[in-house]
Amino acid sequence: MKKKFITVFISAFTLAMAVGCSLNGDSQDVSIDMSEESENGIEVSSDSEPSAEPAADQSDATAATSVAAGETGEDIASMGGEWYGILQASAKDERGKTDDFGDVKCIVYDIAFEGDTIKVSGLLKNEKLGAYCDAVHEVKLTDSTKYEFRGGEGGPEVFDRSKFEEEVPKFIDSELGFYIEIENGVAKAVAFSS
Repeated sequence: MKKKFITVFISAFTLAMAVGCSLNGDSQDVSIDMSEESENGIEVSSDSEPSAEPAADQSDATAATSVAAGETGEDIASMGGEWYGILQASAKDERGKTDDFGDVKCIVYDIAFEGDTIKVSGLLKNEKLGAYCDAVHEVKLTDSTKYEFRGGEGGPEVFDRSKFEEEVPKFIDSELGFYIEIENGVAKAVAFSS
């Protein structure tokens, strides 16, 4: 009985909150200020007159700042680590914009092999560094570079370089993940991922 009462009470409270939040009474605009000057990062301004201007999309401004941070002259080979992007050549012009969840679209639109170098064109992200880099990325390959297809149940499937190169045109617009792991300026692993 007690459990039913609590469930009904929580449901009624949730419904009341949902209805109350959707009413058009006095509105408050809430924005998040990511600068270090803000004490708690949140600004609340009470503004009873609705603006005719649409609110600025904070996520696009943040994305642009993050992407610009990767354009410091350093390339991914010198920064090292694991870099990630989505293979989506048809969405080349969407790279750097934000998706519906506010995440930056890291799109790889071309991959080419020239001698002992892989050239990856597009916006890549390094989670650990919190860095983005939009360029034609050139990374050295060695005989010990691994070429993999990650995902599925059996662990990564390993290819030789020529087979991996053969697969690139098939996957360049597949929306699969693309990873390149760099150690000491050299590609340690290059992978497609489902």
